[in-house]
Amino acid sequence: MKPKKIKITPKNLPPSDKQMEDRSATGNRTNRETGRSKLIIRTKNDGYQQLKEENENISESYQKFRRNALIIGAVLLLGLVAISVAWMWGPDNDPLIDNTDTSTYRYGFDLAPYQIHKDIVEDGQGMTDILMAYNVPTTKIPEIQQLAEPVMDIQSLQGRSMVTVLTSETNNQTEYIIYEPNKFEYTVFDLRDTLRVYRIEREVDIRLSTASAIIDSALWKTILDENLHYDLIGKMEEALQWSVDFYHLEPGDRFKLVYESVYADGEAADIRELKAIYFQTKSGAHEAYYYTNGQTRGFFDEKARPMKRGFLQSPVKYARISSPFNLKRKHPVLQKVKPHLGTDYAAPEGTPILAVADGVVSIATFKKNNGNYVKIRHDKTYETQYLHMSKFAPGIKRGVKVKQGEVIGLVGSTGLASGPHVCFRFWKNGQQVDHRAEKLPAPNPLPDQLASQFLGMKDSLELKLASIGYN
Repeated sequence: MKPKKIKITPKNLPPSDKQMEDRSATGNRTNRETGRSKLIIRTKNDGYQQLKEENENISESYQKFRRNALIIGAVLLLGLVAISVAWMWGPDNDPLIDNTDTSTYRYGFDLAPYQIHKDIVEDGQGMTDILMAYNVPTTKIPEIQQLAEPVMDIQSLQGRSMVTVLTSETNNQTEYIIYEPNKFEYTVFDLRDTLRVYRIEREVDIRLSTASAIIDSALWKTILDENLHYDLIGKMEEALQWSVDFYHLEPGDRFKLVYESVYADGEAADIRELKAIYFQTKSGAHEAYYYTNGQTRGFFDEKARPMKRGFLQSPVKYARISSPFNLKRKHPVLQKVKPHLGTDYAAPEGTPILAVADGVVSIATFKKNNGNYVKIRHDKTYETQYLHMSKFAPGIKRGVKVKQGEVIGLVGSTGLASGPHVCFRFWKNGQQVDHRAEKLPAPNPLPDQLASQFLGMKDSLELKLASIGYN
């Protein structure tokens, strides 16, 4: 399977910062954070003849016509110059490949004397495919395979990883192939007279980073718009899933983060621990701080109480509330006012339904109006109920113990339902209540000795959060 070739020759390597500054007057805009240069050219489409036809019957506009023609001529000339510069300097713009590196020194040697080709490895490709695609003599391949055996498995490369190929400017022969399975290591295939294969681990360091944003429509979109690491969403949910309903955020909700970034050879490569989070929603402010002493670990609030509560905020991920708890709701099927003693979460049929807390299944059956439903007793005070399931999860039956977050069934529309959803009902002392308005008991804080350690750490992170502004 031959990989797609994307060629970058030394003459069109990206310009240096100094060159970019010198060209700034011609309409270039440089994003200093990424090093990517984007040329913006705006010219009028009105040609000389069109302007002449528009003005030939208006003698008073002759001077205006001349000015317009001169302006257009100047803009076209600048445009041609800018396009020429872009052709000479602009790298390929394949969205899968980052060609923004302005340095010619990489992988331990100078890239300037070489033609540079970058490939994306396809699923199922081996290094032999890459070697043959770049005309490495077949007589060399057995020796390369033997040299590579202690270093890596060349027959099974990681799909969508990067391969950089360096070919000689003088004879067009492939001299190096660099395989990068991730951002933390690479393997060099030296294909010159003396064959060598060696693996390099990049130097890694951890830095404390901050971020903030105001949500416009959805959390995931905000994360992408702010160029933040997508894994932050999971870490935010891990910290606040018992306090914030992440699937029903509203525009204007906002957050601040302090987290660890992983850098490889000075370049951002990954994220590690979320250290602190502040999240403001319509229901109020929520904050959490990560703490570990080797034995105890997790997120705690500002009073050293565990963030992990007895109940999740929602039994379904990625769902919308189609009908809240309402004592005067008009029933969508019966078309008459009837108290709605639950909260409806609309989701595609088959979406997993989660137990919001540890407990024991007391009912798992079918009923005319409820359809397939499960009821769970959590303790002497609280029970929860999940209606209209398409089916139960395997093993869910009366008497079975379930854990918080365990799948107990799938969203459906069985029983008296107008579409796929789960009607979630929350019982307190035998009465149905609105779980979103219920003030549930907070867990006990850390023991005094651990609490004092935590609070000292928390104070510094709290100051860090307070110093973060919103863009």
